[in-house]
Amino acid sequence: MFTAFTFMGSDTACAQVEKTFQRTDSNGQIVQTPYVTYEEFQSVTLHRPDGQVPLRELLTVSSLDEVIRLLGDPQSVERNDDPDDASFTAWLHYDRDTTVEYHGFADGTLGITSIELRSPRWGLEIGSKRLSPGGDIADLDKTVRRSAVSGKLSKKNNKSGVGAIYIEQPNASKNEKVEPLMNGMTQFNFKTGKAGAIDVVRLSRIPSD
Repeated sequence: MFTAFTFMGSDTACAQVEKTFQRTDSNGQIVQTPYVTYEEFQSVTLHRPDGQVPLRELLTVSSLDEVIRLLGDPQSVERNDDPDDASFTAWLHYDRDTTVEYHGFADGTLGITSIELRSPRWGLEIGSKRLSPGGDIADLDKTVRRSAVSGKLSKKNNKSGVGAIYIEQPNASKNEKVEPLMNGMTQFNFKTGKAGAIDVVRLSRIPSD
């Protein structure tokens, strides 16, 4: 699955994720991948049409009721129960297909596994920068932009791509090799269209214990 990731200011968009580490992509190529520190990840704020909530608070909820308390009433809720392991997955749908996915068990909660934003009325904020759908890839930091288009920047008629911004393990030493959180399974992703417009913003994650 994919997502769009854009930093939006009050009157312009400007991504500022400049830290990178090397990894091998699905094609076996060594690429420079942007990342944020765990401390930066912990400071992210989720903006909704009528307020905001610290992302770390949202990611520690232990029930669907808590999600709704923090984000407001969804337009609809889709739920799938698995009787084999007494687990369930629920999708809370908000405006313009903005979706929060929650997975839980009867004897213990796993929590939110993804937040997908498709409306410019929603956004993620790191520091003083706002991340929302609807931006232009040209306004992104070069490192972030290249993680999506993979060298296609010279092709003006095709700026589509899927990119990722990883999160560093907590308590990492500056002298040690960067290790992605949950082996990279918890990350921000983004997808852009052919004209370079950002379509979706998404956080996908595997909750830690």
